[in-house]
Amino acid sequence: MPRSLSIGIFLASAVHILGADSTSLTAIGLVRASGEFTIDGSATRDNSTVFDGSVISTTQASSHVVLEDGTHIDMGLDSRSRIYRDHITIEQGLVHINTANRYAIIAGRIRIDSPQRTLVRVDSRTVAVSALQGVTEVKDGKGMLIAMVPPGRTLDFSQAKTSSSDTHVRGCLQRIESKSGDHTTVHYVLLDQVTNVIVEIVGNDLDRFVRRTVEATGSIDSNTKAISPAAYILRLGNVTSASQQTCAAPPGAARGLSMPAKVGIIGGVAAAGTLGGLAAAGVIGGGAAATSPAPASR
Repeated sequence: MPRSLSIGIFLASAVHILGADSTSLTAIGLVRASGEFTIDGSATRDNSTVFDGSVISTTQASSHVVLEDGTHIDMGLDSRSRIYRDHITIEQGLVHINTANRYAIIAGRIRIDSPQRTLVRVDSRTVAVSALQGVTEVKDGKGMLIAMVPPGRTLDFSQAKTSSSDTHVRGCLQRIESKSGDHTTVHYVLLDQVTNVIVEIVGNDLDRFVRRTVEATGSIDSNTKAISPAAYILRLGNVTSASQQTCAAPPGAARGLSMPAKVGIIGGVAAAGTLGGLAAAGVIGGGAAATSPAPASR
């Protein structure tokens, strides 16, 4: 075979291989394990170099990844993730992230930015997010804040897509005013009891519900900016008073951190405190966060 032809075949093969593999040849850290694991399709024991875009799969041994910037990633048994310099995509299993840097977690249809210490479990039905340190902000694919998970709490997000466009929130309705020159605008906001997210409610005849716990249903207005610190505007379809007792915004409501998570369902199914119709999530439920991130114990 002519030398030029053999070189051409080699180069074509190399291009084909690189095109089929989304990893780069840039080393970003190291992975070690107490047994065998798979990295980029190759079975490995003990330790290996992690490249930008490497896929790591575990079976009977957990693994520990340390990136160059100091981010620590622990993967539990039977877990699979693709690891990049600035984010991780979790495909299945249990992953614990410990970072002081800007690092993102992508799991199913949700995204978590700068998670500090966060435990994420992914299966075919749900994504469970547990905040172990700091408040974990959960966003949808468009970057909209859909939940704030306080330390010691867990929220479950369904992998199933929902057909309902209705969004449901529950919380204590508050009336606030904003001024621009001589013009005063009245706004109505509540801190949703499930997601800990502040929502601005836009609709008629809301004054009679002020300082009442209400359940509101409507559609998200993604084209209009909500008053700070609300995450989004809910155009009201229906509102009912959940209690005749007066209520008050809890301390810290402006930061959206104080309400404990309760059971809720996204997508219009009745539950105690609901949020629905978001492209990023289906079901949200509350529970106690795991206190130990040790992958081998799960």
